[in-house]
Amino acid sequence: HDLCATNVGRFALSPVHQQFRSEFAASGLRFLTNTLPYASVYPDGGVARAFVDPALMEREVTRYLADDVAGWHEVSALFRRLSPALLALQIAAMPSRDMLRHIGHIVRHSRDAFRLLRILVQSPRAFLEQYFRSPQIKGLILPWSFHSDFGPETMGGAMFSFITAFSAQHRGLGIAAGGAGNITTALQTLLERRGGAVRARAEVSRINVKDGRAVSVRTHD
Repeated sequence: HDLCATNVGRFALSPVHQQFRSEFAASGLRFLTNTLPYASVYPDGGVARAFVDPALMEREVTRYLADDVAGWHEVSALFRRLSPALLALQIAAMPSRDMLRHIGHIVRHSRDAFRLLRILVQSPRAFLEQYFRSPQIKGLILPWSFHSDFGPETMGGAMFSFITAFSAQHRGLGIAAGGAGNITTALQTLLERRGGAVRARAEVSRINVKDGRAVSVRTHD
């Protein structure tokens, strides 16, 4: 499907795809879910793998260190409880009533809110060392912070390991059938049906806004 694009699940859940789902489908855009979402390979030839199947995931954690199963269950349960509000918050307009509603859902559960606040200020490494001892399992989750440019010791980076790694493990990775380029093609089709046009290699100097809406684009030439 793709050499480099690893997860387009956010687009599948985005407001634009939800609103125009039937049109995207008519344009040939189709999403698949990879239930063997990711793995970390180590210099000694070992590998730690993530599985959507809970039994397989527990067996993988046990294979390295049985004591880490309790930590895995604790973090997974926290993600399951918080994920509906957290994932919805990522696509909510800010500020908005929706944003406040999702935050309110989180803070209603004080223990979970406190745990989430702690993750918000932690580095990825500190977050993982709180729950796991196995280097292989920590190495399975930690790299997900790198996708958002947070190193292992960067304060505040733990949230990205928490959300992205556990979201992919719980839900699988979303991929576009035939390649992520099909998303771009479908977007272009929807634009052109509405009288829009796509111009490649055109330097934009200004986006003109009227009454809070973008109405035109001025190019450099």
